[in-house]
Amino acid sequence: MVKILLIRHGQTDWNIEKRAQGHTQTSLNKNGVKQAKELAEKLKNIDIKAIYSSTLSRALQTAEIISEGHNKAISIIKNEGLTERKFGILEGLTRKEFYNKIPDIDEKLEKNRADWKPPEGNSLRELQSQFLETFEDIVKKHKDDEIIAIVTHGGAIKTLLVYLLKQPLESMFQLRSPANCEVIEIVWNKDKEKIKFNYN
Repeated sequence: MVKILLIRHGQTDWNIEKRAQGHTQTSLNKNGVKQAKELAEKLKNIDIKAIYSSTLSRALQTAEIISEGHNKAISIIKNEGLTERKFGILEGLTRKEFYNKIPDIDEKLEKNRADWKPPEGNSLRELQSQFLETFEDIVKKHKDDEIIAIVTHGGAIKTLLVYLLKQPLESMFQLRSPANCEVIEIVWNKDKEKIKFNYN
């Protein structure tokens, strides 16, 4: 079975301000760089075969720091399928500011949270479909007992977790958000007969 180290990117200023980042190219802040360096120190002796990263700068920067801090050279493979949800016209805004763009957003979400998409954005179901397909394609490329790292985003990670828990997509909002630079270990059988992961 393949072991996957699923990693959320380091902290950004928009994380602190609780702004929807989506596909906006935000960089790590000083604390985010520190988090990534601390994680790199923890991972430096683990035999990681490859690091896969979202193409968004906050994830890619985190992946680069992990790679640079490792005891051996590890290639970073960028993959657009690991990116976060597109929030469209809501990107850069706080939840409170959403109402200035979409006054009836609560009603829209109540009707169908999983399939609703903001203008110029995509839905949670589209995000989950994209992420699961990419995740499974990556795992299939690796031999049993290999360890790989995937650096991605909080929303994308939660869509995978509810899939592993066999829960409806909407239940992702009942899960806590992974912390910046948190590592979730997943052991994945390619036939999906045995899947183990640590998250609570």
